Amino acid sequence: MIYIDLNMVRAGGVTHPSEWKAGGYSEIIHLSERHKRIDRNRLQTILGYSDRETFCRTYVHLVNETIANNAFQRQDAWTAGIA
Repeated sequence: MIYIDLNMVRAGGVTHPSEWKAGGYSEIIHLSERHKRIDRNRLQTILGYSDRETFCRTYVHLVNETIANNAFQRQDAWTAGIA
């Protein structure tokens, strides 16, 4: 999820996925129900989080850590692999 949410950062369109309003990051973090594509409750459950606040805080931290460590470069395994 983080790799996908960082696509626009890698492309140079934004410096943080929160700036890309059409991306998954914004939908996961913000509670808007309009144009909803992600089942946040199901995602939270699948990933083992019992509450939304902890899930969002952890996700934001992981994204920010990935950016801070400059660890968001393109990875061939994701590009060449079968989706």
